[in-house]
Amino acid sequence: MGLKEIDDSFSFLKSIGLKSVVITGGEPLIEKDIVSVLEILNKYRLQIVLFTNGIYLKKYLDAISNLIDWLVLPIDADNPFTNSAMRVGNINQWSLVIEALRIISDHSYNFNVRVGTVVSKLNIDHVTGIPKILNDLDVKKWKVYQTIFLKKALKNKELLYVDDIHFKKTLDNCREEAGKYNIEFHTFKKEDREHKDLFMENNGDIIVTHNGHEKKTGNIISNRTDAILNSIKYIDQDYQSSDWKKLYKQNDM
Repeated sequence: MGLKEIDDSFSFLKSIGLKSVVITGGEPLIEKDIVSVLEILNKYRLQIVLFTNGIYLKKYLDAISNLIDWLVLPIDADNPFTNSAMRVGNINQWSLVIEALRIISDHSYNFNVRVGTVVSKLNIDHVTGIPKILNDLDVKKWKVYQTIFLKKALKNKELLYVDDIHFKKTLDNCREEAGKYNIEFHTFKKEDREHKDLFMENNGDIIVTHNGHEKKTGNIISNRTDAILNSIKYIDQDYQSSDWKKLYKQNDM
């Protein structure tokens, strides 16, 4: 979508009650118009959460400081070597995230920070050390995710899969370690994805998750009213609202 289509789409969404938006990817910070998109969203006084892998974050920190409410970054291990096995594509990603978090800790940016960790067979023995790192970087909110296998990720299931018993044990250990540093701890299990989110793709397609699969319900550009109406029935709005309030409290800054 172009900037005008984005503006028109969020004008409509705001008019029917939209209050918040999560920008994710892919990687949002490789989009040339990302700052302009954030400025459009700010025009509609939406609460904005930006997910980024952190590789390009240092370049954008000053530009986005007043345009987002929450910044979410991934740290998938307590060391760069295990992390690089999880974050294939840039072996420096762990170091770049740590550097960006140090800069944020030393400055008075106008956004909150949360770190997320995806647990898989590759890193399960190297996640309980993350709270100490977060404490050193003044990060006070951490969310641990169970790996979900959709679309292309299915081909890696044998390599990455952790059964529910071992995942729960890891969660318990992570929760205990987070508590030592007064870090607020959250979890995301595979069943939490169902009926939770409404996604809008770059081309305007509206996607929901139903029975463990992604389902297109329409397109915000070509048939915006039908796209939204067709989506609502798949979203547990009470659960979504409650979960959002826990994760993104307005008064955390």
